[in-house]
Amino acid sequence: MKKIIAILVAVSMLVAFSAFTAFAAVIEELDGSDSADVTVNVQDANPQPQPEIDPVYYVDVAWESLEFTYVWESTDGSSVSWNPETHTYQGENGEDATGAWEADTIVEAIVVTNHSDANINAFAKFSNDATVSDAVNGVTAEVSCDGDMVELASAAVVAYGDYDAAESGSFDVSVDGQPGITSAFTVDTITVTISNPDL
Repeated sequence: MKKIIAILVAVSMLVAFSAFTAFAAVIEELDGSDSADVTVNVQDANPQPQPEIDPVYYVDVAWESLEFTYVWESTDGSSVSWNPETHTYQGENGEDATGAWEADTIVEAIVVTNHSDANINAFAKFSNDATVSDAVNGVTAEVSCDGDMVELASAAVVAYGDYDAAESGSFDVSVDGQPGITSAFTVDTITVTISNPDL
């Protein structure tokens, strides 16, 4: 009776060991090698069949104030006015004023953060469907990033369980030109659009 049990146990151990051996290879030379892929199978603990789940999109878009200031300065420190005879802005002393932007670029003016469980691409364009606006009163605006778009990975992959680890990307906004008027005006509107590169 003891012998039979011992044989059965030995057979069971052999079967269990063999189940973990998917394949084998023999290397018969020095510096020889063999390779295999490492594959991960992810299973749901719930044995019931699950319907296909659509991605959940949750994307933060943070905007800086997109205001730019152009400063006219006269040589005598007086106020600047338009001279219709010379078509220039001048100080009270009649000398032409000089103008410059206080800052012509806002770095990271638009920041996009992906809290979705899907990869996303973010695009930013003006109303003319381009990254450079049409000129308004002598001024154009440009929205730019590293590349043609901001590419952000799924939070389920790169930031699972850690909200603050979600991937972010940004767009810079800049202006160029010399305003043809001395009052405030709007150059254009920027629209940020999100797409899924895997669909």
